[in-house]
Amino acid sequence: MSATSDASRRAGDLLTDLHLWDTVLEQLREEGFSQAQSIKATVERLGVPLADAKQIVHLSAAWADRRSSNDEFHRSLDDAASSSG
Repeated sequence: MSATSDASRRAGDLLTDLHLWDTVLEQLREEGFSQAQSIKATVERLGVPLADAKQIVHLSAAWADRRSSNDEFHRSLDDAASSSG
């Protein structure tokens, strides 16, 4: 069984109310699941498109400490793509 499936299953166990999703994300992170696994679990458990799941996880309190570095990473990708084209 993959770690991503484990994250999704664990998220389902934790989810009792959609308003508590941020709490679920915090618990997943505390248990060692990655941001990518949290995004996949968000897609699978909330039934939202990938882009929405990325935004939900990105803006969550659980991953707030990574927001700035993630934004910088995406800016550098955009810059590289625009300079190579």
